[in-house]
Amino acid sequence: MLTSNVGLRAHVGGFIPLAYLAKHPVFTRFASLPNYPRPPLPIQSQISRGFYSSAKAFGVQPRRYPLIFHRQFSARAKKSPQRASGATIVFALLWILGAINVTLIAALFLHFAVYGLLRNLWARLHVEDDLHDLGQYVPSAHNVYKAYADRHRSILDERQEIARLREPQSDDSIYSKLKDDELRVLILEPGLENDEIACKLCTCKHSDLVSYQALSYAWGDPTKVKGILCNGQKVAVASNLHEALINLRHPQRARVFWIDALCINQDDFTERGQQVQKMRSIYAEARQVLVWLGQGTATSERAFQYLLEGPRISTTWEPVGFDFTTEPHKTDHYTEDLGCLRTLLERPWFRRLWVLQEVAHGRKVILMAGRQTVGWDLFARSVQRLYRSGLILDESSEKAQIGAAAVIEMESIRQSQQLSRARARRAHRGLLSVLLATHSGECSDARDRIYAVLNLADDYDTQRDTEAIGPDYNLDPREVFIRFARWCIGRGDLGILSCTTRVDERVAKGSETNDLPSWVPDWTNIEIDNPFIRYLDRIPFKADVGLQLMPHDPPRITEDNELILFGTVIDVIKEVGHSSTFRKSHTYPGGASQLVDIALTNKAWLDECRELSHIMHHDTQGNSEEPVWRTVTAGLTGEGYGIPDNFGHRFNEYTQLLGDMSRSAIQDSTGQASALIDNMFESQKQLTAMIEPSILMWASKRRFAVTEDDLMALVPNTARRGDVIVVVDGSKVPLVFRRIPDGVGRYHMVLGEAFLHGLMDGQAVKRHVEDYKRLGKGYKRLLFKDFIVI
Repeated sequence: MLTSNVGLRAHVGGFIPLAYLAKHPVFTRFASLPNYPRPPLPIQSQISRGFYSSAKAFGVQPRRYPLIFHRQFSARAKKSPQRASGATIVFALLWILGAINVTLIAALFLHFAVYGLLRNLWARLHVEDDLHDLGQYVPSAHNVYKAYADRHRSILDERQEIARLREPQSDDSIYSKLKDDELRVLILEPGLENDEIACKLCTCKHSDLVSYQALSYAWGDPTKVKGILCNGQKVAVASNLHEALINLRHPQRARVFWIDALCINQDDFTERGQQVQKMRSIYAEARQVLVWLGQGTATSERAFQYLLEGPRISTTWEPVGFDFTTEPHKTDHYTEDLGCLRTLLERPWFRRLWVLQEVAHGRKVILMAGRQTVGWDLFARSVQRLYRSGLILDESSEKAQIGAAAVIEMESIRQSQQLSRARARRAHRGLLSVLLATHSGECSDARDRIYAVLNLADDYDTQRDTEAIGPDYNLDPREVFIRFARWCIGRGDLGILSCTTRVDERVAKGSETNDLPSWVPDWTNIEIDNPFIRYLDRIPFKADVGLQLMPHDPPRITEDNELILFGTVIDVIKEVGHSSTFRKSHTYPGGASQLVDIALTNKAWLDECRELSHIMHHDTQGNSEEPVWRTVTAGLTGEGYGIPDNFGHRFNEYTQLLGDMSRSAIQDSTGQASALIDNMFESQKQLTAMIEPSILMWASKRRFAVTEDDLMALVPNTARRGDVIVVVDGSKVPLVFRRIPDGVGRYHMVLGEAFLHGLMDGQAVKRHVEDYKRLGKGYKRLLFKDFIVI
């Protein structure tokens, strides 16, 4: 039916009234969208008025069917040609205007349809919900469809999960008692940025969870808290978590998370232990793990962009124009992009111990700084390349170095988790090895030094070992550390003795674990960074070979926490030098003056080692330099492999380089020496890159020493004259013991491991066994004994 707002357009089978289209629900819906007011249609009114006036001029009334009206119009036109000619022109114009009108409306339809589609797509790909993946979707339309389908499916799963979890719970309190197969998840209610955070804790069976996300974050300062509404009650959370929840909250729909601080009753020690056991599967089964680094800044945005674009990496370091009186030229080491990345790596999350397993077990890991996101795989690969090239290293930023090392360790563990069973056996990671690799991580509870890495070790079995060393927060840190040491020794692994720290030093520091036996490491204060036992899969040390042939009891621990070991004394320390001050120069981004300072420091320490070696009686026999460099490097490269055949020659060239640099700096203080230093490092940078990492790796936090049998050794920082070097059955490396004056000499304290040049392959034990066989059983006590370590 035509009305006063009628309009016509061409259509298959006839004409469609435009007024009807204007009232169609689809058009009404689009016209009512925000920022799109209902479009006025003045042209329709003009057309309809013209149409009616033309029709009335011929005495024709508009009818329901336009074709009937057209026949009437034609019949009247034959009777009055002049009026028909004018009316025909008007009618033609009406057709043209109607076509234009319809085209405009079609364009509006298309515009609103595209707008609605894009708005819906934006909502589904919200920035907190994998917007970082959008750039990865572009190359392949198939990937776009698959990603969108997966995302749509995950949203549906999450909504079904929320509907199920919102069913009435048996207990309205924040924390109800959990059964063995249960856990809690947090439903984060939708809201805008300024709305109060509202959430609900729901209890469910772990096996029933379908779709949820796990949060990894640094707890931060416990004194800085903010309030949220949880289960209708006010709850205080750390300010860092509060910021994360604001950024994770969706404006239109609820989301399901697992967040340790809220989903675990931190005041229930029994529950904490049970839930910690499940964290491996919790993070492994999460749809994705979201890493909250903190609020986004211009610096973090630039760092993320730098990684997304692909960092420019040069594999060599080329100092340019060093001068004693001016700052060094800016190179890739000093680009603002690298500076932003270092600043990002200084954030507390990278130093948190718990994040290792959270990232290692996550199927898909996303890093977030505010609304900025980047995938873990891209981030880790870039940091690895920059770290190995030396570009990310900067001695002025120790936290950044720790952060970069943590990323590499996390990626290494993450990759090992994804190996096949056959490869996993070759890449075995024992619990002790994992502890040593992660000892620089931070945690607020000393017990978490052990508990936070249990799920990362290949030799820890939750069913077999839970009673011995499983998470139990009812124990104090001292008891946790003792139980772990007992577990290691009970399995025949004495490598843990390489990690000990002298007792009286712990007492002086006032540690809460200061009364530990000397054979139990204090994991809150590990003295040595790179014990040999951490690299025994590469290092062929076997100092205890042959002890197994002597009849003796296995290592045992008494009720008084006394450790009884069978072994032999192989030497006594005669002199010790200062603790190593060796530093790395081949990746140091400072100027020539800083490089000269490093060279002077390194030369002074090596000169002291040579002076101590001259105390020996045979210092004039053969090549006196070889025992020195073999001792300060422990005969190993910086990666823990045997040194190449040409290392001795290259070491002599390196010491000559240090001497030349020192003399140049002393003889010429006018600044002209910088050209010589430039030439030295330009031509010898491969030399320094070969020598320095080896010495720095194995001499760090150790002392050079000589023994009464005229041997050279690397010993713990706490060693002194008179300490004995022993080999005990079960330890692949010699140990340094200190006798406790008790009138008998049976009791000892263990100080740590030692490298003794020429005796790392069982030579001393073999000599003692031969003496035993030659002299007879009556001399056994003189050659071998039980050591009581307290």
